Amino acid sequence: MTDRTTEDESDDQSKPSIARVYDYLLGGKDNYAVDREIGDIFIKELPGSPAIALANRQALIRAVGAMARDGISQFIDMGSGLPTADNVHQVARRHNAEARVAYVDHDPAVVARSRTLLAADDRTTVVQADLREPEEIHDNPDVQNFDRLRRAGGRHLQRRPAPSQR
Repeated sequence: MTDRTTEDESDDQSKPSIARVYDYLLGGKDNYAVDREIGDIFIKELPGSPAIALANRQALIRAVGAMARDGISQFIDMGSGLPTADNVHQVARRHNAEARVAYVDHDPAVVARSRTLLAADDRTTVVQADLREPEEIHDNPDVQNFDRLRRAGGRHLQRRPAPSQR
């Protein structure tokens, strides 16, 4: 796997990012050598790590797919990390081409990279906010403009580290 290049100045290649490590464990391409180094430690010391990451992704695919099949057309993914293979917008649109997704993460590097990756997609938005402050997410103008509250919506929240683990 080769290092990708980016114009995204907030994406520090010298420090590992758990979002990019997760991308690596899923077989994604949005990671650097420093992330793969940490990922390899996970793989060596916790050999089930890739299987856990893949099982987590499969749970996302099943949940979002079921919601989209049931008519949900807008989603908020809180604590989203990087958009990688089979992310919420991709899965939802397999079942509903008009699905809209708001991605929320607190990590400025993740938010910046996500905005770059999704810049051409007018049915996604990326918001920097802390999921521990739900009113901050709800009151965000991008979420307010994006989330049509009269329609049913799906909220996706994967397990996130406790504040003491961050």
